[in-house]
Amino acid sequence: NNELTFKELDLSGYSLTLGSATSDFTVSNTVTLDNSTEGIDAGGADLTLTGGLTLTNGDVEANGGTISLGNTSTIATDGMLDVSNSTLKLNAGLSVAGTLKTDNSSTLTLNNNALNLSGGQAATGGVLEASGLLTLDGITFDDKTTIKLNADTTLSSNAAFTVKTIEMGTHFLSLGSATTDLTISDNFTINYPGANALNSGDANLTLNGSVNVLEGGILSSG
Repeated sequence: NNELTFKELDLSGYSLTLGSATSDFTVSNTVTLDNSTEGIDAGGADLTLTGGLTLTNGDVEANGGTISLGNTSTIATDGMLDVSNSTLKLNAGLSVAGTLKTDNSSTLTLNNNALNLSGGQAATGGVLEASGLLTLDGITFDDKTTIKLNADTTLSSNAAFTVKTIEMGTHFLSLGSATTDLTISDNFTINYPGANALNSGDANLTLNGSVNVLEGGILSSG
């Protein structure tokens, strides 16, 4: 029932599960996961990584708890950070070349720190998985970033942003404000079993690649 604090955590190919919402867990030094069999499931507890996280492979997730990163952290191509129904709290920058999974109940508390899913000089950028309502303020994207929809989604941003593509599946996407100007640089497919699969509302929508419309369509009121 009391918070546990350790200097180091070495998973050695295994996974760690925090068994209750009161099993709060803090690690002082940097935590590294570099094996697909390694993982941390915080559940409803608070996981505080004061020294930051290097997630080369494997996954770190929570369900109702808070994951706090206290130092500069990275998620490589084969890593996933899942904060569905949870809070991600940054006290330093986080660079994502792998996957950051969110949902309608996720809270992203950036504290003016960088959450960077851009590819930069790399071949690919990060993947943001989303469902429901999500605010993108403070998140950096570029023409190598992918957004993947796991359910019908509304995205809102206080600034224009560019992504490589949006993997829509059979879901619809709405742009939630006039400032959520979106540019999609590559090809993407719409396959929503209803009208208006992509509703840009009052925002600007720029499509620089081809659009494959299997079902649904695009609606703009701006």
